[in-house]
Order: sequence, then C-alpha cells, then structure tokens
Amino acid sequence: MGEIRRTGLATSTPRNLTIGFPFAARSATDIDTPLSPVVIGIGATPSLSQPLFNVNIPLLLWRVRGTLSAQLVLGAFVGFNLGYQVQGGTFSFGEAEVLLTDVGAQGGCGFGAGFTLSFGLVLEESRIRFTWASGFRTTWERVFSITPSATIDLIRILLDVVSAAGVRVPLETIDEGRQMAGSGAIWGLFDSVSIPVLGRGSIELRPRLSLSANILSLITPMQAPLKALKNAGGKLFVGPQLNIVFPLTIDLVRLTTEDGSYDIDPDNTRQIFVFKGGPSIPIDAPDVQSLTMTHAHRLGVLFTLEFRASFSMWSIFSLSASIPINLTALFPFELGARGLIGPFYTALSNQPVAAAELPEVIWG
Repeated sequence: MGEIRRTGLATSTPRNLTIGFPFAARSATDIDTPLSPVVIGIGATPSLSQPLFNVNIPLLLWRVRGTLSAQLVLGAFVGFNLGYQVQGGTFSFGEAEVLLTDVGAQGGCGFGAGFTLSFGLVLEESRIRFTWASGFRTTWERVFSITPSATIDLIRILLDVVSAAGVRVPLETIDEGRQMAGSGAIWGLFDSVSIPVLGRGSIELRPRLSLSANILSLITPMQAPLKALKNAGGKLFVGPQLNIVFPLTIDLVRLTTEDGSYDIDPDNTRQIFVFKGGPSIPIDAPDVQSLTMTHAHRLGVLFTLEFRASFSMWSIFSLSASIPINLTALFPFELGARGLIGPFYTALSNQPVAAAELPEVIWG
C-alpha cells in the first residue's frame, strides 16, 4: 500500500478569487488534459482576513470570550476557487481510496470594495467533573453566543456621496442589486461553501440572481413609517423572492500519483471516494509523493422561491431571514436543469504549477 498522508490541495494558498478556475473556457479540456489554476480576477476579492483581538475575561464560574476580525474585499472576479485536504492510500490490486476534509470553495461573478468587521461574544460556564483516571477536571460549556457584523461598503458610500452632490442615482434599485449578491460588500452573483468532511458526493456552489417585491410598500398604513425609516437611513423588506440559481457541481473523476492514474468508481456506495483501474504496485510501496486530483464541473440553472424579511441601517448593519417555498409541491419536477454546460475538467496538484493567463471565458 502506498499511503497518501494528509495533503492540502488548493487553487492558491490562501484561497482567493484572483487565482482559480473559470466556469467555462473555449480551450478544450478533457480528463487527460485538465485545466490548472489560472487568473480569474484582480485584487483580493475575497478575502484578506485578520483577527484584531481575542480576549478571555474570567467571571467566577463563568468566562466571556470576545473576538474581533476584519475581512477585506477589493477587486473583481469571474470563476471559482477550490481547496481541500486529501488522505488515503493506493493498493497493490489497482485501487485507491481517499477522504476529503476541510473542503472549501467560493465563486461567482462580481466585484467589491470594502471590509466587514465581525464581533464574536461567547459566555461559557465551568463544569467540574471527576473520573478515576484523571481526577477532578474543569471543562467549559457554552451558554450563549452572538456574532454580529458590520459591512463597510465603499461602493455604496461613494454612491451616497454622488447622490448628495446632486447627481440623480437610483439608490433603491442599486440596493436591490446588492441584495442579489447576498454576501458582504460583494456586488454580483456569489456563493461560498465549507464542508468539514465530504466523503462521497459533490461540491456545489449556488450563486444566484434574486428578484423580489416588498409587500409592505403596498400596505397604506405602512407607507409613512417606511418613508420615515428611509429618511433615517434604514430599510425594511418583507415579501416573496424569486431566485435564479446557477448551480455549479464539482465531482472528483481521477486520482493520479507517480505510479499511474486511478479513475473514480461510479458504483461505489461507501462513505469514501474509491478509485479503480490503477496500476499494480508492491504491497510495501512507499508513501505517495506526487498527487493530482482531477475534477469535472457542470453549470446549470434552477428557479427557487422563498419568503424573505430583512432590515438594514445606513448600508452597514443588516439582518435577514428567509423561508424556502417548496415548488415541487406545485410542480412534480425541478424547475430548471442541472449540468446544462459542461463537463469541464480541472486539476489540483501538490506539484508546483505556474498560473496561466485566463483564456476566453463563456459564462451564463
């Protein structure tokens, strides 16, 4: 067996949306000639995260932990990034098994300029436990936690300044465009996923475009309060929202080592990725040194509906919640289709590969 020790593979370290994979490229890709990470954006969108402080305050049998961090968003991008940890092994009978952990991906089409401050506050209570093996031990149990955040959107602030100078700017329409982005100070279509252990299955990003209608504006008694809130810099929304989702599905298809290639077993039912068709190797084979994972991704379009409520103040503080509406109760099929475009093949390797220039991209 050739052991695959825990190895990190990513489009960049740390991951960002400057280097990654395009959704679709004119240059041909197949499982034998996958695309390596390329330039998909400019700037540092997202993210440059920096912890500002992390403190512990003891209060008798309790303690309070507080954190503050800042996340910078600056740049523009079209495409997605990807990263994960791989571990497993190759076997003498031509098979291989791998487990993916710490899986992360971000992607879409958009731009941003600003930063987000995130504050975390946790209250913990001490518990004294006794075991014969270790005696008395003190452990901490979480009682309460809250993680508010504030986004400073420099683009929105600039628009406010331009509007105050007398230039007519449709701020409400523009704000709807930002709500479509759905994430911090990013304008456009964007999604992010984080999966502790993937096992079997696909990695899926769901950037979306949202169209909504505020039913509060149609209620006569609410019009005056909404106007007063707007003059104070706030906005309250309650109503239905139609989402046009562009699901990006990423599947593992091949594992390549210094000994040869192994293709994914599509019939595997175990909670781990199994590859077959590889070379025969000695039982006492050394650890795997060269590791490449090949993926196939497809892009589709789906339509979903939800009921959303949100509140924002000064374009900085915002709260929102939504309830999905099950459209399959009305239609006995999924509205839209997955895998309309693709597959396109990409690869991550622990061998150094220089990022190429971005080829011509077709998206949408």
